[in-house]
Amino acid sequence: MKYFYLQVMSLWVWVVIAVLTVLDVLAIIILCPLYIFDKKRAIAHWLGSVWGRGILFINPLWDITVTGRENIQKNKSYIIVANHQSMGDIIVLYYLRTNFKWIAKSSLFKVPFLGWGMSLAGYIPLKRGQHGSIRESFQEAINWIKRGVSVLFFPEGTRSLDAKLAPFKNGAFKLAAATKTPVLPVVITGTSDALEKGSWVFSHRVHAAISILPPINVSVEDETNFAHLRELAHAAIQAELERLKNTIST
Repeated sequence: MKYFYLQVMSLWVWVVIAVLTVLDVLAIIILCPLYIFDKKRAIAHWLGSVWGRGILFINPLWDITVTGRENIQKNKSYIIVANHQSMGDIIVLYYLRTNFKWIAKSSLFKVPFLGWGMSLAGYIPLKRGQHGSIRESFQEAINWIKRGVSVLFFPEGTRSLDAKLAPFKNGAFKLAAATKTPVLPVVITGTSDALEKGSWVFSHRVHAAISILPPINVSVEDETNFAHLRELAHAAIQAELERLKNTIST
């Protein structure tokens, strides 16, 4: 009986997600004329945030807490780096309440409605393994940084299957060094249980949490040694994950 309830509830959530996605993209399209004045595409990103918060709101099994918002200065851009546990991370990261552009795999931009909205919001596609695409994505990210907009990376490159932090790839930190933009580490916990692999049923209660850590400024040394930035960010996120794990266990 409980599983039947979860199936019905999950079906309702997925229907609402589909409706929210269509409405969100239609709103982004309708407001396109405003983008002439909105060079940072803040309106489109705000609509995406409404979409993300709406999804979390309608799912009775999900809740979220956010700490460290004081580490984000208004009207300042960052290279945001976050650990990656599940697709639920995309939803909860909208709770950062700051305008940013995702670096996302190019296949997502081909999904009807979802991909259209991502393109109109100015999010950045990346074709993995194609050097030309990497250069184009890097330049597009630089252009957003110059406009004062943050860029968000999952530096592990893919979702963790065991909730352990994988080594970081270089892209985010090369960008930070090249543009002298602070790195903002963000720690996500709790989302790994959002949806079991291969299942459409929301069967677990999820207490997601976001910890926004103090930004890491780019030093003169880091401008020529981006690996140092990468190590600092990885160590900061790893330490916070351990702290949170120990807090839960006690």
